[in-house]
Amino acid sequence: MVGALNPSQLLPNGSVYELPSNKTIEISIPATDLTVGGALGGPHPMHLHGHAFDVVRVAGNSTYNYVNPVRRDTVSLGSQAQNDNVTIRFTTNNPGPWFFHCHIDWHLHNGFAVVMAEAPSAAEAQESKATPAALELADILGVQNFP
Repeated sequence: MVGALNPSQLLPNGSVYELPSNKTIEISIPATDLTVGGALGGPHPMHLHGHAFDVVRVAGNSTYNYVNPVRRDTVSLGSQAQNDNVTIRFTTNNPGPWFFHCHIDWHLHNGFAVVMAEAPSAAEAQESKATPAALELADILGVQNFP
């Protein structure tokens, strides 16, 4: 079964976003309109693994700050009543699959999450460079087909 399918093929459509290497990614999330990807029932504390990001537009403020934005790994999406919109930016300089999800457990449990697959080929190349110690440990543990 190993290698038979790409892992992203096992997930619902829209769950994995492939991102190119060394690019600036800007994500804007409205808190009100589900038809354009908004987040109903907020505020939602959204967390991105693998990166700190610039919050260029915060909930409750319509001004964009590209000069000196705050850096976070979690941001609140704001509230539906205030017609909030949150915009974040980060640079794809850390290859790998990074989870972006709501930090409210039952929201996460019900699927409020996506995977940012950053530079998948670069991440795969890094993964295949196992150190001798890792190979020895895999052998001791009886792990097959490593890496």
